[in-house]
Amino acid sequence: MEHADENYKAIDPNVLNKFRQKIQAVEDIEQVYLSEAIREGTVITILVKQESPVLSQKISYLMENLLENLPKLRFRIYNFAYAKQELEKGNLYFIKNCILGELISKGSTLEKLNLRNREELETLIEKAAFELENEIERINSFTVGISFYWKRKEWAGAAFLIHQKIEWLYRCVETFAMGKPLICHKIKNHLNYAHPFIHGAGPLFDTNRRINIQLLDILDRAYIESRYSSGYDITKKEVKILSKRAEIMEQQVREIFSFRLKECYELLEKEKLSAEIPLEQPKIHKPAESPTEKTDQTKEHFLAEKLLNNLVMLKPHDTYKGKYKVDLLYVEGYGELLFTIRSLLYLCINSLEYGDFKTYSPDRNPKSNIQDVLELVSRLIPIEEGDLLDELREIVQSRS
Repeated sequence: MEHADENYKAIDPNVLNKFRQKIQAVEDIEQVYLSEAIREGTVITILVKQESPVLSQKISYLMENLLENLPKLRFRIYNFAYAKQELEKGNLYFIKNCILGELISKGSTLEKLNLRNREELETLIEKAAFELENEIERINSFTVGISFYWKRKEWAGAAFLIHQKIEWLYRCVETFAMGKPLICHKIKNHLNYAHPFIHGAGPLFDTNRRINIQLLDILDRAYIESRYSSGYDITKKEVKILSKRAEIMEQQVREIFSFRLKECYELLEKEKLSAEIPLEQPKIHKPAESPTEKTDQTKEHFLAEKLLNNLVMLKPHDTYKGKYKVDLLYVEGYGELLFTIRSLLYLCINSLEYGDFKTYSPDRNPKSNIQDVLELVSRLIPIEEGDLLDELREIVQSRS
């Protein structure tokens, strides 16, 4: 993800006026924002009432005509409600391209996203940086697991976690650089989604080289085959290369965020924004806060919000009073859930059959650990769905 220092010319006023006239004729478009920066170039963000394939196709056709004259221009289409929600979360894409961008078309009475006072803007930018560090810290939990499997020479397990780390790094950079992550486990799809849009992003895997195509294939296979197939094979050398790529990508993600953050502060300081952003009127009867008090309050606010957003594992149980339910994992469907149950059962069976329990210290009590895992598995079994299948089977049989 190398940085480019080309200077982008501002969009031609005549071209912009023609585009504005065409875009205003399209129903369901709420607002359109234009953002121009030296490094990232020209980005147009189109906010609609409700996303739909037909509307997106219509807008894309208009944008393609504009792109003939401006090949460096890129655009994104989002639901207005989604953009507003992400903005409150501190999504840097919407801070930079909407709040600090220029509103070039407004087709409704909805509030403009860039009506913020300077203090609110600074808080949102600080929040964006804070959220990035939280996300990187969470992603780095995979690094601990990679090290664990590396020491045990379990290359398949290490490959799976490397895949997870790279996938979530992609989702991270896609969120703050594009506005929305691609929810997909294939790294190949993230390459196609992210790199054409993110200016300054060089591919982690150059698909013009055969070795990189092979590594990418091994990495994508790791997500499924390393867990569900005994035939998945990967060498120590390949794991080492992929692990290094993951480290490089983490550094690149930080760099991509850093120069976008810098551009936000530069835009904030420009005199032309001072007229567009209404400054908050001083409150006569309220004593001014010292910089230290303001910093402490900001830290306390972020800490309280971090606790609120991250204390999500335990949730009050719907049936049992005083008990909690745990969000353990996410799966793509019942198929993956059943595969997970089967893998845990195989793990317990193999441990009971081949485990050398004598080598364990008495306080670890491996048989008790296996019992805990089996109890967990029993709670993952979709019993209600099984009952539903029986009912459906009876209905089908009665009609046949």
